[in-house]
Amino acid sequence: MPPGTTEEEARERAGLAQLHTADTAGVGVVLGAGNITSAPILDVLYELYAHNRVVARQLDPVTDGLLDVFNRTMAPLIDLGWSGSSPVAPTSGHTWCTTRRSATST
Repeated sequence: MPPGTTEEEARERAGLAQLHTADTAGVGVVLGAGNITSAPILDVLYELYAHNRVVARQLDPVTDGLLDVFNRTMAPLIDLGWSGSSPVAPTSGHTWCTTRRSATST
C-alpha cells in the first residue's frame, strides 16, 4: 500500500477474493505438473487469495523430494487448516477431484 492509504481505501482497492473475504469458494486442488519448483506454492497462494479456497496440493513425482521443504514453507497455512499436501501416485489426482466427501470426513 502506498503511504497514507487508509484501511477503507485499501479494502476498496483490494482485488479478487479479498473484496469478499467472508465468501468462500470451496476447496481448490492443485495437482503438480511439470518441473518448476515454485509452481506448487504459487498455485496454492493463488487459490487462497484469488478464490478464497482451502487448498489440497498433490506434488508431481519430479518435485516429490521437496515435500518436506514445501510443508515447512507452508507450515503457517497448514497449521491453520488452509492448505495441505501429499505425495501421491500421479493417477490419484483424478480421484482427488472426483471423490465427494462430507465436511466431517478426514
